[in-house]
Amino acid sequence: MKRLILVFSKFLLISMLIYCLVIITLYKSNFKIFNTNIPNNEHRRYSFTARRLEEFEKVKKTDILIFGSSLVLKNYDSRVFKSNDLHSFGLGTSSQRPSMTEVFVKHYLKKVKSKIVIIDVNPYLMLMPDTFETVNVIMDSKKNVSDFELFFTEPGLLAFNALIIKYLGFAETNRLEKLNDSVSDKKDKYVGNGFSYSQLVYDEKVKTPNIEIESLQPLQEQVKSLDRIIEFLKSEQINYLLVLSPINEDYFLKKSKIKSKQFRDLSRNYFAKYGNYFDSNDLAEYQKTDFMDFSHLNETGAKKFTKSLLPILKKKNIKSHTSSNLP
Repeated sequence: MKRLILVFSKFLLISMLIYCLVIITLYKSNFKIFNTNIPNNEHRRYSFTARRLEEFEKVKKTDILIFGSSLVLKNYDSRVFKSNDLHSFGLGTSSQRPSMTEVFVKHYLKKVKSKIVIIDVNPYLMLMPDTFETVNVIMDSKKNVSDFELFFTEPGLLAFNALIIKYLGFAETNRLEKLNDSVSDKKDKYVGNGFSYSQLVYDEKVKTPNIEIESLQPLQEQVKSLDRIIEFLKSEQINYLLVLSPINEDYFLKKSKIKSKQFRDLSRNYFAKYGNYFDSNDLAEYQKTDFMDFSHLNETGAKKFTKSLLPILKKKNIKSHTSSNLP
């Protein structure tokens, strides 16, 4: 029996070594075969994730900390907050669902004091499971315990391979290179504090993602994550806002499978029960010229949207930290 266990253990160890070698070889060669399960060397470079996470390591206090999808990166203009003596930082990542937000909230709020947390909510992200979005964060961050928490929010082969590549040290060169990223292939410009802007204007002729929705019932794991986030914020006595970003009416009118009213109703049904919920479309009017694409605001729209939040923050009595460690 002992001999059988020894033989099996050796076989398992050799198999693991071979598997790791294959993964590293495919990653380093950027070989396209099996590319659905191997992170690309340039994975999600345009989102400035590596630079933002590195930048946030230096922050000790902030007035406003923002979580959510890539809408956080494009919509919440840190310059507008700064001009009103408020320091903000956006920790938005591509298609960040509540399960990932939960990991972020608990990890970063242990390190950084914030007067208020804004979560940019989106009903679509309550309806679809994660596919590859965690890989962006795993590959573009320093090694930390959150890597494994992120993996277990939606375990998958792509994320598992990303952990192998990262913890064997082969992702670090790419991560360090990305720290200098300031302009994307779409000409977005990163200006700091988790915000980048674009001067593009929405063109309805440009192809938009085909968003498939099988059911309008939110996934229970996402609901439970959001429940825990709100419970955590309340237990720590941290102010919070849940904000639905501006919607591109032109897109919803001509291309979306559901209409804007239904989308906004879904959002209210999913999120208003937690309190402090705001539909930004009630705070200001937006035209398609305020958007860079079907969902993200351009520079003009971001300024308008961020300014619309200032009265709410004022009512919440959010004032600037006086600490000198705020940039």
